[in-house]
Amino acid sequence: MKFFTVDKIRMLGISGYLSYHEDEQSLNRAKENFKSIGKDYDAVEKLNFIHYKPLMLEYLPDSLKSAANDESIIPSKISSRNLLSEIDKWKLSVKNT
Repeated sequence: MKFFTVDKIRMLGISGYLSYHEDEQSLNRAKENFKSIGKDYDAVEKLNFIHYKPLMLEYLPDSLKSAANDESIIPSKISSRNLLSEIDKWKLSVKNT
């Protein structure tokens, strides 16, 4: 039986937050959807990032902390394949622990 600790719940929250758009078109559709309801997608994502950044700096491996510091890990951006691969590996390890 698995038990959920506070750390596990926080890591699962980060894992859920780190979900990316497949391509530029998908990202632009999301931005348009937000715009249609009077919200700024980038501003909302920035606020979400501000909320998650301290947790990311605490729980992400060192190889991903620099991406949190330089904000290249924000899901409102199309990230590099290498970064996405590292994130996927970390998310899988969180899921399997």
